[in-house]
Amino acid sequence: MAPPAPVSAPRAPFVALVLVLVLSGVVGILVLNTRIAENAFKLDALKTKQAGLDRDEERLRSDLANKESPVTLASRAKQLGLVPSRTPAFLVLPDGTKLEMPGPSK
Repeated sequence: MAPPAPVSAPRAPFVALVLVLVLSGVVGILVLNTRIAENAFKLDALKTKQAGLDRDEERLRSDLANKESPVTLASRAKQLGLVPSRTPAFLVLPDGTKLEMPGPSK
């Protein structure tokens, strides 16, 4: 009995398959790296925008705190012609609750 004749598989399809797999892997990695770089630029732009918005918010909070300060409110009220009330007025509700209300200035 003679050993069977060696069977040789065609090499061209195998080599083509390996090349297609390698090239598709390289292209996939290239696309992935490109997307990562795009997202990094978007993230940087968003961080810059967020920093600007944080500065604006802090400025607005500071302005609001300044405008709400008692000294500023008193000077603004004086500019508008308002005067402090000297005597409070009380309003008694039917249920017996007393509400303090400012009376007219003298």
